[in-house]
Amino acid sequence: MTLQTSELAIANKCRRIANEQGGRYIKEQIDSDIWTPKRLSNDWFLSLEFWFTKSFFRGRRDDISENFMNKAISTIKQFGKNKLFYTPDQEIESALIKAGVNNHIDRKMVIQSINFIKQINNHNIVTYCLKEIKLNQTIKVFNELKTIYGIGPKLACFFLRDLCFVYKVEPSSKEELICIQPVDTWVRKVAIKLGIPGCTEDKHETEVIEPIVSFCLKHKISPLMFNCGAWRTGARSFELLLESL
Repeated sequence: MTLQTSELAIANKCRRIANEQGGRYIKEQIDSDIWTPKRLSNDWFLSLEFWFTKSFFRGRRDDISENFMNKAISTIKQFGKNKLFYTPDQEIESALIKAGVNNHIDRKMVIQSINFIKQINNHNIVTYCLKEIKLNQTIKVFNELKTIYGIGPKLACFFLRDLCFVYKVEPSSKEELICIQPVDTWVRKVAIKLGIPGCTEDKHETEVIEPIVSFCLKHKISPLMFNCGAWRTGARSFELLLESL
């Protein structure tokens, strides 16, 4: 098999993962009567909830993240939309502690997220980020999200990627696409197993992002669809393995 033939075979597998597994991710995680473009665009508080469905899920079991997320959302809802921006940070933190949001990173992230949206137009984090993406300012808004306490590159990528899915937009430049490519253990392992050039065992998660995006663009595959498809492929395979034991 020639190098060219081998690369085309890899590209075909990547395309299948993007189309099939990526498509299933969209149906399972994105398509919803709640997270619709119209509702998110018209309701800044709902958009804040959408943000929390990404920002809480960091390096721990999903059920723990979901538990703290639900408690936090319930707590800030009690303040009400009109009062939330005028409530001192300490009062919000006390309420979060009382509600059982025990992790200080979560509490600080919630408070700084509220302060972040307080400063932006219409207080809507979704429409603000969407506007920046459409203006080819993805890198700028990516870096702004990382200023929120507890938000690293992976969580900022995660939010921006799924936001693109909701509104069916996708940047065209490689540099911007890199900012919306959350690569975790699953995506890295799938990329290495497929043999994507530049993705090898000695490469860290952050080091395979550029090779993945470059390869997808070269073969006219959506880097975003491959990303979520690769994640689903890896995570689902692990779940199936455990179920078979």
